[in-house]
Amino acid sequence: MWLPELSGGPAADGAYTASFRVPASAGWFNGHFPERKIFPGTALFLIAVNAAGKVMQGAFEGASAVKFQHEVGPESDLLLRVVRKSAGSCLFAFTLSDGTPVSSGSLRFTGSGS
Repeated sequence: MWLPELSGGPAADGAYTASFRVPASAGWFNGHFPERKIFPGTALFLIAVNAAGKVMQGAFEGASAVKFQHEVGPESDLLLRVVRKSAGSCLFAFTLSDGTPVSSGSLRFTGSGS
């Protein structure tokens, strides 16, 4: 399945930021509400975990307070921010290019160095 190439980097406040476009050709859309294509929340969650791995050490352990506030359709432009809160936790947030909140939550990581 399609996942974006996240080429973001650290922001001035130390958060990791990346922007990307969800192409209409992304396989995630196949069969997911064919009458109105919606990018699945599970795909957003997977992208968030992968991005958090760029700033967190250790293995992904779990998540809490995950919310999906807005639909993401084909050709949507998204911004992702990952903010480290402690050695083993971070917050993630997706917004549309116009600032509309899409999804957010907290992720936990464990392992050496976390």
